[in-house]
Amino acid sequence: MSLSPGEAALPLRKMRQACWSAKDAYTECVDSLRKAKGDEFEKIPTSEIELKHCFLERRAFLAACPQQWVNLLT
Repeated sequence: MSLSPGEAALPLRKMRQACWSAKDAYTECVDSLRKAKGDEFEKIPTSEIELKHCFLERRAFLAACPQQWVNLLT
């Protein structure tokens, strides 16, 4: 039994939706930090944002998205 094109695309669609949701959550975290810190935000190293302030969101983003997508989306 073979899958129809729509059925075959369903797993990819779900993966894409999960990836974008995780990316949006990470972006919202970074944006919230940017608003809270104002001018000081530019002084925060990217590694600190990723490992301290938005760690859970970043981890979910990396887990939900293929590395190629992460590279394209960041």
